[in-house]
Amino acid sequence: VYVSPDGRVHWLGLGTGIPYQASSDKGVTWSKPYDVSKGTGADREWITGRADGTLIATWRDATMIRTARSTDAGTTWSDPVDIAPDTRQGGIAVDPSSNALALAHDLGGTISVAHSFDNGTTWTDVVATKNPAQGQVFPVTAFDAAGTLYLAYATDRDKDVTAARWF
Repeated sequence: VYVSPDGRVHWLGLGTGIPYQASSDKGVTWSKPYDVSKGTGADREWITGRADGTLIATWRDATMIRTARSTDAGTTWSDPVDIAPDTRQGGIAVDPSSNALALAHDLGGTISVAHSFDNGTTWTDVVATKNPAQGQVFPVTAFDAAGTLYLAYATDRDKDVTAARWF
């Protein structure tokens, strides 16, 4: 769920693809569903946006993590763009000071950060840490107001993957 500065509520769901809907009346009524994945979506859908009405959706399918963008508050959407191989990922981070986006993902114990400097048109992967301790299911990125990118991920220092620890 993402609430834009104008008060519209935007959400993504699961079903046949990744349905997007918006509400201008706090969820009383919703727009007709639109599949932002164009049939490729399977899981881990995330949505966020910018103050200018741009929306960014991400999801995973059987082979890739993908994204689509709307520059008109959800009225129309771009074709899906590949970000990284299908794996465990967190939500997408939006830099409020530029057109940069970031998304952390964990593939076999190596956490990488995919980043885009053109609002999601192209993506580059950078390895952030190799073979960290177990437990990094949803690594998360966030930008501060100055455009500094932060990465957080969970670890199990004892490497005891059979014991779950919740804080």
